[in-house]
Amino acid sequence: MSNDIMPAKKEVIVTGANSEIKAFDEQLKKYRKKHVIAYLEKLNNHYCQIIDANNRDFAALGEKYNELVDMYNELLAEHNKLSSSYIELQGEKASVAQALIDAQNTAKGIVEEARETAAREITELDAQAEVIRESIVDRNKKLRDMRIEVQQMYSDMRKQMEDAMKALNDKIEKDMEFFSASGAMIAEKYEDSKE
Repeated sequence: MSNDIMPAKKEVIVTGANSEIKAFDEQLKKYRKKHVIAYLEKLNNHYCQIIDANNRDFAALGEKYNELVDMYNELLAEHNKLSSSYIELQGEKASVAQALIDAQNTAKGIVEEARETAAREITELDAQAEVIRESIVDRNKKLRDMRIEVQQMYSDMRKQMEDAMKALNDKIEKDMEFFSASGAMIAEKYEDSKE
């Protein structure tokens, strides 16, 4: 009876909750090497595709982040330009005030004329300064809102990346535990066959 050849059996291995059931031919308690190698290559290709997809997603998010940074830098440059204009207008306003003092020392007639001229210019400068101030306030609000959105997007992107990496690491750990268990089963079978 011990000399009879046993018919070939199938050894069933389940690789995970979403994975396929893989059956290897078992002949005299040995796996066929080509089937095991083909299966390992298939798993390797599957994980490489997942990693490539993640890398493409990360690159796309990086490009969006860079576009937002460029927009932020453009708005910041415009803000700086407006701030410089406001400082120049303030300097002009100070010059007008000094002209009033000089005109008062020369003559009453010139002082009166200078006062009217200065009053007009101050009104215009104040109106321009108010427009610029409102523009700066508006741009500061936009910059603040954009900064908040960029920070939120960065935070969301980072969380997505961490979640994706955690999920991938968890799957790899489960598969590694499975491979270790399978390897131990294979080793036990080989040990049994030696005895």
